[in-house]
Amino acid sequence: MNSSRSYSIHTLRAPPTSHRRQEVPRSTTKRNFKIPRMGTQVRTNHVGMFTPEMAKRLAALVKMEKGMLRTYEVLADERKACANQLSYWGEDCDDDISDISDKIGVLLYQIGEQEDHMIDKHDQYRVSLKTIRNIEANVQPARQRKEKLLNAIYEMRQREPDSPKLISMEQELVREEAACLVADAQLTNITRENFKLAMNINISTLLEHSEKIAVLCGYAKKILDLLDDTPITPGEPRPIYDGYDITKDYVLEAEKEVSNWQSPFVPSEPLTDIDGLPIQSHYQPEYQRNYTRYNEGADRGNRQQNNEPGYVTGTTHTYTGRSYERPQGEEFQPNVLQDTQYVDNFEVGEEDDLDVESQPGHEQGSYPPQSHAVAA
Repeated sequence: MNSSRSYSIHTLRAPPTSHRRQEVPRSTTKRNFKIPRMGTQVRTNHVGMFTPEMAKRLAALVKMEKGMLRTYEVLADERKACANQLSYWGEDCDDDISDISDKIGVLLYQIGEQEDHMIDKHDQYRVSLKTIRNIEANVQPARQRKEKLLNAIYEMRQREPDSPKLISMEQELVREEAACLVADAQLTNITRENFKLAMNINISTLLEHSEKIAVLCGYAKKILDLLDDTPITPGEPRPIYDGYDITKDYVLEAEKEVSNWQSPFVPSEPLTDIDGLPIQSHYQPEYQRNYTRYNEGADRGNRQQNNEPGYVTGTTHTYTGRSYERPQGEEFQPNVLQDTQYVDNFEVGEEDDLDVESQPGHEQGSYPPQSHAVAA
């Protein structure tokens, strides 16, 4: 008999309430199989069809990183929209839930803004990879010309060993070999430099994003702990909530700690191409951020008339001391987060990653080009 096995009927009893663990609801979005993303496959195959063989793999990576940028944009927009809706929902709840949901919504909104900031940094990482891709695409034609010339010389020696064309062809071969040596040296130097720079940007961005998110989530947890979830009996009043100042201080401390965060890495040098010219990120000038404040003027006028104390937290949100008890018949006013919410419309005008050979300055046999950096 196995001594470790128990046949006691007590093992069939449910565990006591104090020992029960709250089960996480099962995700309704997970499936037993994953539907392949046709858009990603089409874009990747398109890159492989019209890109030189040497640059196909990195060109596919650059195209996939572009898809990640679009995903980050959607995530940031949805995060901020959910934060606004959370604060909007808490407007009609009890005082404690109204204040706590509002402040947590503010911190979640700032998480969305950090994801916006991550988009710009991630695009700088992608631009550096594109520099390597463009160099690879321009080195391959020189290698192909050298290989064709070698085959032509071999065939000429087999057919006409004494042909006068052999001398000129051998001289041209010497020039092609010299050009290939220069191209290979530039390729290996630029590849190492830009790869190290790109990974440094990527890792630094992920570290900055994760640590700032950890700070905001830590203060959000502190605010959430102020909510009293003790069960009450019917007719028993809930204790009066007096944590407005505490939650406000937590939000201020979170914004201050995020703004004072410093990276442990050495600042990266600006991106440059092989000519030493700075590379500008395409996302930086092409973003159209339309900031719209809802009821900002009316809200400011109401504060001046009512002499309500206003306090500013950082440069993102403005909070006002508002009453959570709305008299009957009073016109509905949005929540604090609704009063100062931003509407960010990101217009991605980037249609790069075209065929490298079809771009001006990248014709077959035009190495070295004037600039290997395609605007991101």
